[in-house]
Amino acid sequence: MFADKTGAVYPDELQPQLNPTVNTFYYRQLSRLDNLFQITGSYVARNIQQIPVATLNDYNTANGTTFTQETMEKLILPITNGNSTDVPLTLAAEHEWRNLDNGSVIEWLEPFAAAWRATSKYIDFKYQKGQYATLFGNTLEWDIKVSFQGLVHLTNEEVAALAGG
Repeated sequence: MFADKTGAVYPDELQPQLNPTVNTFYYRQLSRLDNLFQITGSYVARNIQQIPVATLNDYNTANGTTFTQETMEKLILPITNGNSTDVPLTLAAEHEWRNLDNGSVIEWLEPFAAAWRATSKYIDFKYQKGQYATLFGNTLEWDIKVSFQGLVHLTNEEVAALAGG
């Protein structure tokens, strides 16, 4: 999912249509004494189309909103990080952007860090300063391939949620 640069999540009408071929989340308890878990996940989607800038402008006009073209990229986990601090994650990300006119590939525009946000289900991806996923336009399409892992202390409620109850 995507949000604008302020962190406000775009409504469904402004989200790209993704059909993931991989969408996994795994966890493994490393220590029962302090509920230390290793979490890992993967996400792969291909041929993602940009959303026309006119769609963003029309939405803002019709709804009195001020969503911007500068984006933040997020993944949603099945549980909430109950900690009061962000959890840094090890990230392997590959975003391949293709020019629709000539098929040339832009490989350098990809996130380099990820964090599971405190008190949320969101993993935020970080790009180099001034860079962001170019969600809006009509000249590119892209493939996303992301894997992440990290260590986290979960609360008893989070452990129960993982166990399905």
